[in-house]
Amino acid sequence: MTKTRLPVIIAAVMALLLVAAPMAYADTEGGVGGAFKAKNKLPEVTALVAPDMTPQAEWTTITVTVEDKNKLIDVQEVHVEVFYDAPGTDLIVAPVAANTQTCAILTATRTGPGAWGWTIDPAFNPGVSTWDINAVGCSAPADTLSSGTWTFSFKVGKVATESADPADVADWDAYAKARDTVDWGSTDLYDYNNEMNWWGEIGTPSPASVDWGEVEPDTGFTTDNVNVVGAISIKYIANGDYDQQVSSDNWSGGTQWAILDTAGTCANPNEFALKADDDATIAGAPQLDTSGVSIDNTGALTPETGNTELDNHLWLKLASIFSQSDAAENKYTGIITYAIVNR
Repeated sequence: MTKTRLPVIIAAVMALLLVAAPMAYADTEGGVGGAFKAKNKLPEVTALVAPDMTPQAEWTTITVTVEDKNKLIDVQEVHVEVFYDAPGTDLIVAPVAANTQTCAILTATRTGPGAWGWTIDPAFNPGVSTWDINAVGCSAPADTLSSGTWTFSFKVGKVATESADPADVADWDAYAKARDTVDWGSTDLYDYNNEMNWWGEIGTPSPASVDWGEVEPDTGFTTDNVNVVGAISIKYIANGDYDQQVSSDNWSGGTQWAILDTAGTCANPNEFALKADDDATIAGAPQLDTSGVSIDNTGALTPETGNTELDNHLWLKLASIFSQSDAAENKYTGIITYAIVNR
C-alpha cells in the first residue's frame, strides 16, 4: 500500500512550490535632471513719434514703442531727448545736455511692478525753467506684453528755441532708448525735422499807469522834455525774434472824447497824438495808431528771465482847442497797449 501512494504525494508538493514562487523583472524607466535659462535680450525701440511743438501748450505728447523678448517686465527705463538742431542737418548725436533753450530730457523709470516715475530735465522751477512733466497724462504698457508704447506728456518751456520760421533751416529732433536690468538696448531711434512754433510773453508795465497831469493845449512833440512821461519798465520773454509794439485809441473824458490823431497834426479840436520809444529821445519815436507801431524790431531769443527794457517813454501832443473833461478829476483816460509780436 505504501509504495503505491508515495509518488502521488511528492508530485503534489512540487506543484505547490511552483505556484508560490515570485516573478522577477528588470528596470524599464530612469530620470535625469534638466535645466535651461532664457537668454537676456536687450530692449529695442521700434517706434518714436514726436510732433511739432508750441511752448506752454497743454500738453505735448511723445510716444515710444519698445520691444523686449523677455517681456516688458524686464524694461527698467525709457529715455527720450528732444533737442534743437540749429543747422538742420540731422547730424547731432544724442546725448545732448539739458538746457531751457535747446534740450529737454524725459525719463520713465520703473519703481515697481507696473509702476513708473516720470521726470523732465530741466525740471519746472519758477523763474528758472518752465519745462514741466505731466505725470498724470503719462502712461506705460502692461508688464506682461512683449511690445508696448510709453506715452510722455509734458509742457514745452517758454524759451525753447523757435524753428518754424520758413526762412530758417533749423528744426527739433527727438531720440529714444530703453534699458533693462542689464544694459541699454543697442536699438535706439531718432525722429527728425519737427518744428518749434514761436511764443512770446510781455510782463505788466511798471508803473502800471502814467499821468501827464495838466497839459497845455497846442503843446507837444517839440523837444524831448515837453509832455513826456517815463521811464516805463517792460519785460519781454520770447523763444525767437520779436517786435516791440505800442498802440492806443480814443480816450474818454466823461461826455467829452479825446480823439487819437494818427497823423500827429492835431488840426481839429480835441485831437491828441502820442509817440513812444524805448529810450528817452523823441527823435525816431513813431507815431501811435490803433493797430500798433514798432518801437524796436530787433528783439531775439531771451532767457527764461526775459529781457527787460527799462527806459520806455511816451510823448503827448494836444490840439490848440481842447475841451476840459467833465469826468472824475477832469481827466481824460485811456489805454496804451504794449505788445510783443512775432517777427
